[in-house]
Amino acid sequence: MQNGPEKTDRHNTLPNRFCYWKGRDNQPYLFTRIKSQDLHSFQDCILLISKEAPNKAPEFVWVGRIEDLTAQMSNALTMLQENTLGFYIHLLTSDKENQQDIIANLSANQTCCTSLKIVA
Repeated sequence: MQNGPEKTDRHNTLPNRFCYWKGRDNQPYLFTRIKSQDLHSFQDCILLISKEAPNKAPEFVWVGRIEDLTAQMSNALTMLQENTLGFYIHLLTSDKENQQDIIANLSANQTCCTSLKIVA
């Protein structure tokens, strides 16, 4: 996997829709990009938030379970512009222990911000 988003035709039509974020052990986890207003639909999922700017790799901001977001933080995030923050959910596990392992792995990777690859 290359570091950073790939710039392809599909990037223009479906930017970062499906992508991998790598943990500290280089383990890739598949995430799906969603809109902030859809956060309430995925309460049992892992959420990764990144700061995004044109022509730069996304910068890791936060990862955790959506239910762990405080209402105040959730409302603040919803008000921010979609082009400033990226919201990614991991749908492939609902087991809370496994989710905690994934969150810990991603949180420990300080280079997580450069480990994004678009897969669709």
